[in-house]
Formats: sequence, structure tokens, C-alpha cells
Amino acid sequence: MEIESTWKAISQDERKLVYRCRRGTRELDCILTGFFEHQYYSLNTHERKMFKKLLEVEDCTLIDWLCNRNPVEEYYYLPIVERIISTTLRS
Repeated sequence: MEIESTWKAISQDERKLVYRCRRGTRELDCILTGFFEHQYYSLNTHERKMFKKLLEVEDCTLIDWLCNRNPVEEYYYLPIVERIISTTLRS
């Protein structure tokens, strides 16, 4: 699903998520927006909540987790971070 082609079809809450996926670095933008486009709709309700909460994490911490520079110290985020990493590596 590409965001531009389906912008009218997604809810206001989902539009906010897309906006929140756009971060301070191009790398995070690509990782998070790509994950939203290709995986968000396959997530269950709990995973969607984790993803929304993950978007509240500071950019420097998030990029460290997603690039495996530092371990995820807040275990609540571990499953969604692992899923984003595994999805990114497949692309």
C-alpha cells in the first residue's frame, strides 16, 4: 500500500501516524514510513498500540535501537522493534 495513492482511504488517526513517522533523519523516515506502508495493516491491535507508542521515543534512541547500536532497554518496545528490523532487512 502506498500512502500517496490511498491517502483518502485512510482514517484521520492513520494520517497522524504517517505524519509522526516522518522524523528528523532520512533513515528513520524511510524505515518508519516503509514499515507503516507495508506492515501496519497486518499488525494486531496490541502491536498497533506498541507502534504508536514507539513513535513517542526520541529519534536518537530510536535509530540506535533500529540499527542495533544499542539494545532495547524498555522491553515493552522489543517486539515491535524486532518486527521493524526484520521487515527492514527483508526489503
